[in-house]
Amino acid sequence: MTRGQVKRVLVLCPASLVTQWQERLFEMFDLRFFTYQPQEDSAKLPFFSRFDHVIASIHTLRMDHKGRRERLLEAPPWDLVVVDEAHHLNRDEELGATQSFGLVQDLCQADRVESMLFFTGTPHRGKNFNFFALLELLRPDLFSASRPVFAQLPLLGQAMIRNNKYSVTNLKGEKLFQEPLVRQETYRFSPAEAEFYDRVSDFIQRGLAYSRTLDQTRGQAVQLVLVAIQKLASSSVAAVPRNGVLPWPSGWRKRGPSRTRGGTRNSRRWRRNSSTCPGRFH
Repeated sequence: MTRGQVKRVLVLCPASLVTQWQERLFEMFDLRFFTYQPQEDSAKLPFFSRFDHVIASIHTLRMDHKGRRERLLEAPPWDLVVVDEAHHLNRDEELGATQSFGLVQDLCQADRVESMLFFTGTPHRGKNFNFFALLELLRPDLFSASRPVFAQLPLLGQAMIRNNKYSVTNLKGEKLFQEPLVRQETYRFSPAEAEFYDRVSDFIQRGLAYSRTLDQTRGQAVQLVLVAIQKLASSSVAAVPRNGVLPWPSGWRKRGPSRTRGGTRNSRRWRRNSSTCPGRFH
């Protein structure tokens, strides 16, 4: 932008990040962007034709409410379109494309985009088709969701930059994240913890068996409760009996677990034990 190569810029992001994008661009780069205001966008005064630097919620624009999407497509071309949380631009092989994907695709097909930049922490979410559909939207000259995967893997370096979080620094060059120190330790259940684990496991198994006797809606509701109990148990041993799900194990004092830095002593011990137990919760 300082060289004059980019004049019109559109930033598309989730609604919760619009203000953050505006503040960071101003504070860190002295760039002044306007946030999209639907009430200031009309057929007589189209917002995207009046401003060259715009930040907008992609969830707002994907719905063609009162012609706002049409006015976006009729606005002058953008030199750069930035999409944050780009994994929301999803195109599934069976379900088709999301509205957000369709919005960016329409911009490209209407020849309203000169270049694009995608930001995402999860570009690949387990499905190769969806991943390469996203890359095809970004670089149709290199990628296609219908082409074999292995033929396209060598091309990833031409379109993707992977940043390691431990390489991220602030403006002073200081690292923001420190690599964790990892060591292995083996722990065993105390008698009270073993009793608690057996009670919870038995309760979950009986609950699952009961859920299979119900209709689909009620069965899913029961299974949801059982999942919540498992999460309580893996978070804190004391959480389950305190919520009235199971009685306190024998020999377990009912007073609250002693507090230590980083969580409760009992909950931390439970997490360590469950990580080495063959029947651990997932």
